Amino acid sequence: MAAIPPGVDPWTIPCEPPPQGLTSNFYNKSSLLDLTVAVVVLVLSSMAITMTLRFWVMHTSRDAWEPWKMDDCAVIGTFVLAIAQGVMQCFQTKNLGFDAWDLPLGRLLSSQTQQVRADCHRAGRSL
Repeated sequence: MAAIPPGVDPWTIPCEPPPQGLTSNFYNKSSLLDLTVAVVVLVLSSMAITMTLRFWVMHTSRDAWEPWKMDDCAVIGTFVLAIAQGVMQCFQTKNLGFDAWDLPLGRLLSSQTQQVRADCHRAGRSL
């Protein structure tokens, strides 16, 4: 990468030049990011309702002290993993989903971003 000329603010320069006919937009995020969060919330809510109904019906239709079976544990495990994945998707909408010409160079050069990138690189090597 070429050096940034002195006196130029990296927060006003896109990471890549925009394609022909487009201009860089650093302030308005994609409308798909809000849709992603809405879908995650909808899916997790419907999953929670379905799981609650399943256990409520199981509790009222059989002996309350009957031990859980393998499918009950699988439902709980799947729900926990779905929540974790949904939370990660919602957090990623803050920093992901931008085109390179809508991303200011200052974001990539910030010390926090470089630290996260270095941590991810180290974690990838240790796996």
